[in-house]
Amino acid sequence: MRRSVRFGTMVALLGMSLGVVVAPASAQTMTFTAEGTVSFVDDDLAGSFSLGDDFRVTYSFESETSDIEPSPTSGRYPAITDLGVSVGGYAASASSGVIFVDHNAFGRDAYQFSAGGLSAGGPASEADVGPYRLRLVVGLLVAPGGSVFSSDALPTAPPDPSDFSLGRSLLLLFEDPRTRETAGVLADWAVTSGPPANSPPDCSAAGASATILWPPLHWLAPIDVLGVTDPDGDPVSVTVDAVFQDEPVMGKGSGRTAPDAVGVGGETVQVRVERSGGGDGRVYHIEFTASDGQGESCSGEVTVGVPHDLDHPQPVDGGALFDSTAP
Repeated sequence: MRRSVRFGTMVALLGMSLGVVVAPASAQTMTFTAEGTVSFVDDDLAGSFSLGDDFRVTYSFESETSDIEPSPTSGRYPAITDLGVSVGGYAASASSGVIFVDHNAFGRDAYQFSAGGLSAGGPASEADVGPYRLRLVVGLLVAPGGSVFSSDALPTAPPDPSDFSLGRSLLLLFEDPRTRETAGVLADWAVTSGPPANSPPDCSAAGASATILWPPLHWLAPIDVLGVTDPDGDPVSVTVDAVFQDEPVMGKGSGRTAPDAVGVGGETVQVRVERSGGGDGRVYHIEFTASDGQGESCSGEVTVGVPHDLDHPQPVDGGALFDSTAP
């Protein structure tokens, strides 16, 4: 029975014990996927796994899990709440796991996830691996100390395997419960990815909640910006940044009321329903920013008009010339 020294070395690096995740209420659930191809199969597992098989692990974790063994150079986070692994036709899952981070510990930077207590399933089951039972899934990345991490904080961006020149391994470790003999499947960790990149909101279809205001009796009408969407389904918040108009705020024949817009900086702005009696109607230009709460935003402008009279229901836009908030 052939054994790889690499398995013993890798398991020795773990210092593994699993714990219950206790995360702050503000934590976000992150999902990473590690992928590679099988580069080594122990002889006793050769009937179930083959060189070149796809090796894929997807795991979710809470981003603000506390370090349960604080030290100056390493962090241990029982953060994983869900893990699934597939190798060829074999599949397994776990409901907890640990992420380890070393920052210049023993002269190296290292990132590692591990999970035990796995249950197997899929086209190939535990019975298809002879006397062996799945014990552990491990992913390990190693780099020279200080070359990747600036601290031992829990990373919330997926690690890039190309940054880790000293080791990039994925391991599926089996154990014979009678003899405690181990056998493993090893893969070269080639790709790590997080969830799809967050996309900004789309302001292209934005419009005002009212486009024509009447009658021109100098009252303030509330206006909301509608029609902003988000391709990721994120809730969008809109902030009005500025309001301009094509007539002077205190222009002749407009009633000499000011300001002509209030509420800039909020979600709803109010504009004054008036226009110059000697003009061709008034147009307000409402500038806004829409944010998705995930760091992305878009900006745009909507217009609202006050016609000169009902015989000419469409005001003529002379441009965003005057600040409507001026006193």
